[in-house]
Amino acid sequence: MTKDEIRSLFIDFFIQRGHVLLPNLSLIPDDDTVLLTSAGVQQVQPFFLGMARPPAPRLVNVQRVVRTTDIESIGDYNHCTFFEMLGNWSIGDYFKEQSIRWSWELVTEVLRFPKERIWVSVYDGVNGTDTESFEFWRSVGMPAERIVYLDDEHNWWAPGDTGPCGPDTEIFYDRGEHYGCGRPDCKPGCDCDRFLEFWNNVFTQYNREVDGSLTLLQSKNVDTGAGLERWAMLLQEKPSVYETDCFWPLVEALCLATGRRYDEDPHVTRSLRIIADHGRALTFLIFDGVVPTPDGRGSVLRQLLRRAVLHGHLLGLRRPFLADVVVPTVVEMMKGGYPELVERHSFIAEVAGGEERQFLSTLQRGLPLVESLLDRFARTGTVDGAAVFDLKQTHGFPLELVQEAAEQRGLSIDMQEYEHAAERHRLASASKDEFHERSRSNKAYGEIAESLGRAPEFLGYETLTARARVAGIVKDNQSVQEALPDETVEIVLDRTPFYAESGGQLGDRGTLTRGGVTVFITDTQKPKGSILTVHTGTVHGGTLRVGDQVEAAVDPEWREGVRHHHSATHLAHRALKDVLGEGVHQEGSVVAPDRFTFDFNLSRPMTPVEISRVEHEVNRMIRADLPVETALMTYAEAVKTGAMALFTEKYGDTVRVVTMGASRELCGGTHVRRTGEIGAFYILSESSVSAGIRRIEAVAGEAAHRYARAQINELRELTRDLGAQPGQAGARVAALRENARALERQLNEARQEIANLKTQSLLGVPRANGAGGPEEMDGFRALVRRVEAGSVDDLKSQSDALKSRFAPCVIVLGAAINGRAMFTASATQGLEEKGVNAGALMRAAATAAGGKGGGNPTWAQGSAPDASKIDEGLDAARALLHARGA
Repeated sequence: MTKDEIRSLFIDFFIQRGHVLLPNLSLIPDDDTVLLTSAGVQQVQPFFLGMARPPAPRLVNVQRVVRTTDIESIGDYNHCTFFEMLGNWSIGDYFKEQSIRWSWELVTEVLRFPKERIWVSVYDGVNGTDTESFEFWRSVGMPAERIVYLDDEHNWWAPGDTGPCGPDTEIFYDRGEHYGCGRPDCKPGCDCDRFLEFWNNVFTQYNREVDGSLTLLQSKNVDTGAGLERWAMLLQEKPSVYETDCFWPLVEALCLATGRRYDEDPHVTRSLRIIADHGRALTFLIFDGVVPTPDGRGSVLRQLLRRAVLHGHLLGLRRPFLADVVVPTVVEMMKGGYPELVERHSFIAEVAGGEERQFLSTLQRGLPLVESLLDRFARTGTVDGAAVFDLKQTHGFPLELVQEAAEQRGLSIDMQEYEHAAERHRLASASKDEFHERSRSNKAYGEIAESLGRAPEFLGYETLTARARVAGIVKDNQSVQEALPDETVEIVLDRTPFYAESGGQLGDRGTLTRGGVTVFITDTQKPKGSILTVHTGTVHGGTLRVGDQVEAAVDPEWREGVRHHHSATHLAHRALKDVLGEGVHQEGSVVAPDRFTFDFNLSRPMTPVEISRVEHEVNRMIRADLPVETALMTYAEAVKTGAMALFTEKYGDTVRVVTMGASRELCGGTHVRRTGEIGAFYILSESSVSAGIRRIEAVAGEAAHRYARAQINELRELTRDLGAQPGQAGARVAALRENARALERQLNEARQEIANLKTQSLLGVPRANGAGGPEEMDGFRALVRRVEAGSVDDLKSQSDALKSRFAPCVIVLGAAINGRAMFTASATQGLEEKGVNAGALMRAAATAAGGKGGGNPTWAQGSAPDASKIDEGLDAARALLHARGA
């Protein structure tokens, strides 16, 4: 049974039993308090909490997820960072008995797992004993001896310290004694590999409050989860998930690329598995719009990508392979379940390849740093773990490669100190919010949504003002009945003209008024996972109460500026495709009333000509005064018409299509009626966001007029200050620039002449042994001196003059510059064979003087805060030169 057949079978089984199929959402969750989609239940959680109404009481889906909590276990037989989670849910409908019966039916009658190999566990812990589940399992024919009671660690499910929770029952497969520990009482709960948990049925009937107490939820719910890859491993009778069709085509491609055999060595097998796992994960993360960044969800992608490259390096791959081997294989392997991968193939390869090339460069630069680090601890035999972590944080150099290099030299790494350093870093950069905290704070929204019974009606496409009723007020995450003067609160109306921030368009501002009471609205948002529109504002002139009738008015200047810029993003998107190619896609945007930013995929900077062409094309469409047409249709119909769907957005069954000439996009935002209303469009800047992602910042409408006027005024002032005629400022600047270059050349010549004079003077000063020139050593000359220098450039010039005169040589100089001790070391190419390394000399000099320094074998520099320590530093460098080879 293939992975695609298993996926379809699971969905069909539950659809036939009255379940509604939920969409397979992006790995970028619709909740900014969590980095990534890590479970299918994330989109169901608001239904459990009563914050939103489910489309049906019975639900099913297969959700792509990423988890890195077990990343160190990747490479064993069953753990994955990216996997497909099979899940079915009951929201207040069926409960334990029906869930267990259907699980048993699917496992034994449809999938035909041998009944004698099935074991289950049920809950027995501090919150009681789940005897109900035990009896239900017995009623379907499960022998009592194969039902195991396990404690809170194993059979109690909770997303955190608070939130929906409850007992669960897990289904295990007995893989056989040869996978076990050998103990006669081995059973589920044992740490060995014999019993594999492959389906978990969670009964979320409680809510854990802040004080730790349990309260019953409004409805009893079922939440099941199973990994498709584990099912494939068992049904395809493979020893690990990596031999199934979920991974094996990629493993084979990697074996071909590396020339290694999958089973030739445990280290080789582990590296191939890690690359295969991380390759699937990085492909889907980029597919869903994640790009490599130093923090946030982009850092997860960067970590996975770099670990994959690292293990390719350990297998002997010294060339990029992600874009050429991994990505195309994953696309081909997974397109049956995710056909959209094919369209995004080139973009995924572009982003992965760009980050890979950068990291390969990091590896090449970092290897000398690793060798230097290992040299420092060669005598003790144990490498400082904090220094290894610093190497990872500062230079991006991975722990595994340091471990590999240390092992080859017979050294070990102090992993306890490494973990301490990592924990200090984690605590310093940890997010303040967690998913369960957001769920708890949103309970107030759930109460309001329940009392309102529907989503507030949005009127903002037709009008900027409306009469509305206050349906709810939230203060400090609590639902309240009134808001007093000067209080800042969140207000829910039964209908509103205010647009809530979405699709990059910022939320509206404006006022709510009732008699003498005015609420100044500063933001409008939709709480994550809620149907509500929330207006944030400060109350003035009286008290606002739930049930009050108010006049809601959007700030017309704010909305007009936003409309101009939002419509301009659509035209810019079309123009970018026309100029750069149809492969360009929007990756994100921020639409404000005074400007917008627009992110898109491109592996290089745009040229000035391309920027000009895009700007010209947008202004052409504005001058054409095209009608802006909107239409509601199904998502499938919209795609058939050629409407662009953004991969960073999530869409329902009914979508709004906005058309402006050749531009046609799915969009729920507010727009102009005709493109001519935009007036003008100018691109302010083009820059890099991350590997493979570029950004333009632009202005339109009144903001564009202000920008153009400011540019004209500045040019007039500049022309006047330069004493140039109108239209001649550029020529005047060019002449001044050439004059500055000539002066710079004269200055450099003078600087070099001064350095030569200082060099002559320097050589006239005898050393302690009476000689005036450099010291003769083993086939080269060495000069270690204190000199006078006005700047670091001056010090470098003197070093260059001496080096050219005495080559082959090594020159170490020290000087007091701005109260600090400054050092340089310069060595002729080829002296490394004689034990001369400028970087090592500089580290010795700077360290002895109480500072820091370093560099490469032929050039290095350093400094120390105390200029009186210069001679100590030079003595240390001189001693190191004399000690080489000793």
